[in-house]
Amino acid sequence: EGVFATSKDGNELSVTNVRPFSTLVKHEFTGSPSIDLPSGGVPTLFDIPDAPHSAGTTYMAIAGAYGSWDKAAGTKSAAENGSIAIYAVKLETGSYTIKEMSIDPTRYNQRNWRVGATIEGRCKYTDSQKCAVTVPIPLDLKLGVKVRYGKAIKGWFHGRIQDPNIQYADNAGGGKTLIASAYAVQVPAISIWKKKSELPAAVKAFYDKAPKPLGGFGSGAGNLALQQGPEDAWSLMLQNNTGYGQSQMDEFLTWLPVVGDKANLIPTIWTLSLMTNFNSGVIGNTCGQSLDEFTGIVSTNSTQYLAGPPIFNKATDELEYKVAGPHLLPNGDLSRGTYDLTLRADYAKCLYGITGTAFKATISVVSDNGQSINAVTTVGERNGWVNLSAKGFTYSSPTIKVKLTQDAPTPTVSATPTPTAKPIAAKKTSINCVKGKTSKKVTAVNPKCPTGYKK
Repeated sequence: EGVFATSKDGNELSVTNVRPFSTLVKHEFTGSPSIDLPSGGVPTLFDIPDAPHSAGTTYMAIAGAYGSWDKAAGTKSAAENGSIAIYAVKLETGSYTIKEMSIDPTRYNQRNWRVGATIEGRCKYTDSQKCAVTVPIPLDLKLGVKVRYGKAIKGWFHGRIQDPNIQYADNAGGGKTLIASAYAVQVPAISIWKKKSELPAAVKAFYDKAPKPLGGFGSGAGNLALQQGPEDAWSLMLQNNTGYGQSQMDEFLTWLPVVGDKANLIPTIWTLSLMTNFNSGVIGNTCGQSLDEFTGIVSTNSTQYLAGPPIFNKATDELEYKVAGPHLLPNGDLSRGTYDLTLRADYAKCLYGITGTAFKATISVVSDNGQSINAVTTVGERNGWVNLSAKGFTYSSPTIKVKLTQDAPTPTVSATPTPTAKPIAAKKTSINCVKGKTSKKVTAVNPKCPTGYKK
């Protein structure tokens, strides 16, 4: 529904020239309300004149939903996933292949459901005449989107953003509207390709235990025969961010010594993605069963993280979240981590048994050997959301821990009335005043003789 931007000091920036990426009909996809299938569209282009990037002032926003529909079963379609992304882009003109969607199963050639020729790899999005090439987003620019959903969002978003602000409310169409703004983050990333014979024993052992054939180019049978042959005949590649599960994190940590614990690229990213298979709550508690709606956002710049909600450790009453990344950036500087957890306030209170409005939170970063890691932490509450963040910690595989506690109630002290002091009456004295043969007695607090009389 809208895009907006603010500067680092909080000033709202002008957003101009908001328009669809393309008007080509082939980009549009007509949905079906009878099976809850939404219609599709194209990304939104817009300009921020006061926020230039390396290639101009044009940006692009995309909101997408992904799901499935079993026609034979007669069930309605299910939006199982979705994402929101913002890019800084440079538009180039040329001749490009159009990404065309189809609901005709006969056109799914070997599950290649994006029909047509090879897509231009440099383009984040294309039509037949122009290509959007991404460039880094300025890190001092807070970008936001307003997205209208036909139904309530369930579960969690995970993402690549920093210092998010969230609003989530009913809309006139019977669904929900999400307004989210945040800064982009730089992600220390690794992509490396090595001959198997050149890899250390730990990496070889990892893949020896993995199911065969391993993924790669060519047919499965061909891969299996190749991978059972001599080491010199094949190679292995660690590709950046291939997934966010425990197995991908284990794979990443196994490769980390091969690259000297150092990133070799550092893309700038602004994305939010719904978590699949985590439609309620935090692992290890039951609050999500009664609060089955949009619960929160977990976001970090770490190379690898687990794309699920934090785990609730009942023994310590702490939310725990595992991240991993290289110690060094491509230029040799230390890689500094960012972590943001945005929780619905009512959910946080349910999780920790908080009954009142007052509570406090602590956030800590603990290394894989149990040592505390220095980090700048902040805690706040706004618009019904609890915001917690940790910044500046170093990698490689620390655990972020969050704990909320009930503030002790302030004892009510009955005020004891202060006795009112009775005024002390001033003491009067008397004097005699004379004038010739006449005398007068004057009595007062500070007696004085009348004019012409003497004491």
